[in-house]
Amino acid sequence: MTAIVALVLALGVAAPQAQDARAEAERLAAAGAHEEALKRFQAIVDANPDDVAARMWIGRLYQRMGQPRRAAAIFESIVATAPEDIEALSGLGVALVDAGEWSRAEDALRQAERLAPDRVEVLAAQGRLHAANARPTLALAYNDRILASEPDNVEVRKLADSLRATRAHRVTAGYNFQRVDPL
Repeated sequence: MTAIVALVLALGVAAPQAQDARAEAERLAAAGAHEEALKRFQAIVDANPDDVAARMWIGRLYQRMGQPRRAAAIFESIVATAPEDIEALSGLGVALVDAGEWSRAEDALRQAERLAPDRVEVLAAQGRLHAANARPTLALAYNDRILASEPDNVEVRKLADSLRATRAHRVTAGYNFQRVDPL
């Protein structure tokens, strides 16, 4: 009986400590202390390897730290166990775009779009893929879909304006100096 009480008390104490550790790690990530946040999230995952939310944070942090291949590996591990996780699929797509692996990125983002065709993060990732892959018209179409639902999204509006500028045509005119002799 005392063993059961001790177990219940231990679990009751461990849960708030885990929540505190996660909250602190998220605070560090938001403050830009990526390396320290990464250490904290890795400790959380070491204690519970099935903690998908902490693994997602590790992927995001690797992405923010400029390590897209490591981020892609984390997101791939999540997709392997949860193939319909939209956040993991779009994170994988963005990481692969940053790593220059456009074909694999396109596969992941196509799957994400099939599952969530109107989700902003998926549309933004698709736009990013096509912009990086020199398809400004397609990238602009994805950004316009975002702006249709979020017209005040300043970041997407800037990107859309930039994409429109790359598609602009420049017309130059010259003069035809013809000489006409009077009769």
